[in-house]
Amino acid sequence: MIKPSPSLITALSITTTILSLAHSQTVTSNANAEQQQLPTYLTLDQLNLVLDSETDTDFGNFSSQELSDSSTWNEAIRYEWSKGLAAENISLLPQKYPYLICHTGANMSGWQRRVAITAAITNVATSAATTTEEGEVYLHTLYNEDDYLCLYGQLMASVAISLTDDVFVVQPVMASLKMIEGSVEGMKEEHANALGDATAEGYFPRVDMGLCPGVALMEDKVEEEGGEEGVESYFEYLQQVDRDPSSNAAIGDEGENLDGVEDITEAITELLLSENLNNNSAVLPLSQQFYMTSQAYIDYLDNSTNYDDDDNEDQSKRAKMWGDAMDNYQTSCDETYRTRLTWKIYRSTQPERSASQMQVVYNNTGETDIDASCALVLLLAISANPDVCSLDVRREVEPSNRIASFMVESEIQNEYPFRARGIDGTGETVAVSDTGVDSDNCYFYDPEKPQPVGFTFDASARKIDQYVPFVDTRDYLYGHGTHVAGTIAGKRWDGEGAADGIAPGATLAVADIGNENGDLRPPNDKTLLS
Repeated sequence: MIKPSPSLITALSITTTILSLAHSQTVTSNANAEQQQLPTYLTLDQLNLVLDSETDTDFGNFSSQELSDSSTWNEAIRYEWSKGLAAENISLLPQKYPYLICHTGANMSGWQRRVAITAAITNVATSAATTTEEGEVYLHTLYNEDDYLCLYGQLMASVAISLTDDVFVVQPVMASLKMIEGSVEGMKEEHANALGDATAEGYFPRVDMGLCPGVALMEDKVEEEGGEEGVESYFEYLQQVDRDPSSNAAIGDEGENLDGVEDITEAITELLLSENLNNNSAVLPLSQQFYMTSQAYIDYLDNSTNYDDDDNEDQSKRAKMWGDAMDNYQTSCDETYRTRLTWKIYRSTQPERSASQMQVVYNNTGETDIDASCALVLLLAISANPDVCSLDVRREVEPSNRIASFMVESEIQNEYPFRARGIDGTGETVAVSDTGVDSDNCYFYDPEKPQPVGFTFDASARKIDQYVPFVDTRDYLYGHGTHVAGTIAGKRWDGEGAADGIAPGATLAVADIGNENGDLRPPNDKTLLS
């Protein structure tokens, strides 16, 4: 039987007493989760309709017919509930965890379902049975179709677990679910590229982290409720009570304003450092944060009568991959985590519409074979943080505009029948509402005049007739808007380009509705009509 290596489990110093749950459950004994009714949660097939994540790879070979009460999937769900409930035993500042909350009520609009979800959460959070304050809750839409609406956000586990009405589906957002599909293979590819050409200037892989709605907002201020001044979360509290004060230097703050999120960056880094494997902190070691490397999973495999190595070979290999990575990182990755990571933060100013984003740049210069585990475990540590709702590995982009052009015109390489007949968009203006356009890019640059800004329309411009700065006057790094505009009407100012757009003769009227992190913020009706 292929199982995750258990050697790291011996470092687990957290006792059952520390892990006692408010609902008489323990993380190390998932059987106790059966003592309380759990809300309905999503099957893997339903999850795949909502979003593409690494969950399907980690658990996907278990078909929906096999998802019985004793299945790996169900055990993983119980484990996540146990972790969330355990976090509420921290007396200073109990930690919220991310959940998907879906409403399946028939003959209802998405708005009516949202109102029903919000009302149910408010009722539970203010009831006499709930001992922890929920505070402000921000819920963002993830899925909205005729059959059901799914929102996501952070809740106290005791609140989320109480949403047991038949119309509700409540899904704990586990580590696999946070990772966008392809993240693991993407990190592996970047590692392989670094090994393949150690002398080249490498593209440093970036991990984009979507923080949960309401976390690290622009207007965040230090709250003093129930704790010491300056404490904003349970993780920051642990920094104050458990850490050596002399080691409180900010991580990766070279030119970056990380005020208010050091608790997140340091919590992630501390999970990664081997010196903390045997500490007595109330935080679970990283191996126990992730179900497929936990002692609970190993015990489940040992005791399961339904588990078949042959039928679940892919799933077993995936578990072994994570287990091997966990075994390797603890002896060789400390220097990587201390020196190769640079953190950035992009704060949301409209928490009801967009979440704050973070990014960690992983310097893979001079990597060796052993660093593969360091990179993979980094993904686990990020996804284990309850303030993080999603992550994706951003790989080097290879534009394919030259392919898009002939595919639209003829589907035959380098044949452009429209252009051959003089149809190239000349005389037409295309409106583009996106993250903005880099007007200094050679496909949009105008050597004769500066880019117009505002509602002014200049029909004599070479490429950009109008640029309305609803958010700002530029595109963000690796900007989506620049790519889209180039695909539509890009044309080099100094001659024919290899990536000219589909209609290179057309001009553009640009509405910049994206911020520096790529979040779209469409203007409201009042702004449009003013």
